[in-house]
Amino acid sequence: QGEVDSRGTYTVICVARVLNILTPELTEGVADFLLQCQTYEGGFGGEPGNEAHGGYNYCALAALLILNSAHRCDMDAQERWLLRRQVRLEGGFQGRTNKLVDSCYSFWQGAALAMCEIVKNGGSDVYDMEQFLAHDAPVDGSAGATVNPTADANTTTTSVGTKDAVSADGEIGMELDLELDLPEARRIKPVEDTSGNLPFNQNALQRYILHCAQNLEGGGMRDKPGKSRDFYHSCYALSGLSIAQSCITTRMREEGTLPPTADSDGAGDVTGKNILEELPEIELDWSGAQVYGDSDNLLEPTSAVFNIGLRRLSDALSYYYAQPTGHEILLEACTTTRS
Repeated sequence: QGEVDSRGTYTVICVARVLNILTPELTEGVADFLLQCQTYEGGFGGEPGNEAHGGYNYCALAALLILNSAHRCDMDAQERWLLRRQVRLEGGFQGRTNKLVDSCYSFWQGAALAMCEIVKNGGSDVYDMEQFLAHDAPVDGSAGATVNPTADANTTTTSVGTKDAVSADGEIGMELDLELDLPEARRIKPVEDTSGNLPFNQNALQRYILHCAQNLEGGGMRDKPGKSRDFYHSCYALSGLSIAQSCITTRMREEGTLPPTADSDGAGDVTGKNILEELPEIELDWSGAQVYGDSDNLLEPTSAVFNIGLRRLSDALSYYYAQPTGHEILLEACTTTRS
């Protein structure tokens, strides 16, 4: 009958969510099963009674977030278990208690901690995508129209339009002549041990990935030094690096806090002077990507829940949520296809 665990469950729920076929018939009882997989340690196992494990834990938490049920688990215990998986010496994550660091858990554990932050902020499974796209428009206000996948299928909102340039400063008030040309979500600055909006050491994790997991001779990523490179660890080490750099789990800026875009008579553009005057009124919970080493190390942001590039995820949801769906419609489509 196939696998019956949190990994298989996540795969079905994740794919169904993106394809817009996540019907009540498909999700009935799923959240209750996943909640039974949380252990006394705080992490999730593959099945009820199994040991907490980073990969299964990610799958369970992500599926619960998709099902709007993540708040039902013990989030405090979950976060404590995850934070204890980052090993002080290496800076990377282990998958289970008393195990060695493995670069693939950079994503499994790092993205799970990002999801914890999203849950605490009352966000949905596409919260990081929404926050990134909302702040990735050019500062001149121009943007294209796209479908908001969390709203009605006929609703359109302005969002994407970006430049590839990045700044090594990332702070408003520094290099203003350069910063004004950058969308907010494209600013970057050097990472520090205590910087970033995620609860783990984003600097230490990036350092482990780039120095220990990277195969400098032939490219690719590995579990740890001494191991061979492979596609699996390349995928999840890089995905974890992306999360550690630029996963947005908090609102970057409250509405109405932007500096004025015109003078009192309605004329004139934003200047460095009036931005500096407005700085005390500006609150930046997220002030740019936190990057270890050269700015060329910056990766495109990936979804903490789906591990798909945020723009690609937006495109997929926009397309599939414009298609007809529902249990009866899907059954009819299956019957037609078989006949």
